[in-house]
Amino acid sequence: MIFLAGDKKPPINLMYNRIMTLLAGVALISLGLGFIFYGWDHLHGFPIPRSTGIIVSLFGIVVLLSALFRKRKSFQDEERFFICPKCLTPYARKSFIGGQCSKCEEPLEELNGFYERHPEIKPK
Repeated sequence: MIFLAGDKKPPINLMYNRIMTLLAGVALISLGLGFIFYGWDHLHGFPIPRSTGIIVSLFGIVVLLSALFRKRKSFQDEERFFICPKCLTPYARKSFIGGQCSKCEEPLEELNGFYERHPEIKPK
């Protein structure tokens, strides 16, 4: 599914990433608290100091806070698409330099509303 510049909803994978980051933060905090309170001092024969639990818990808090307060990138600004009016080649915002078509050197136009501005080439 392709979301264009005028779409309001972000793709599901952006929400999925945020939820997974929240769960990872909670899991790290739980693991760190397990090290602190239950005193897991050996894991598979390796000694683990209690300070490890504090470090893991703090890292979990940082991950959790970053998931909660991280500024979302505006999907509309990030994934704008452009099109060449001559050869009709579409370009993502990140994939062109200078605002010109790489094939025919024409200036690119934003895809959102392109066919309303050019009804003569609108696909049927």
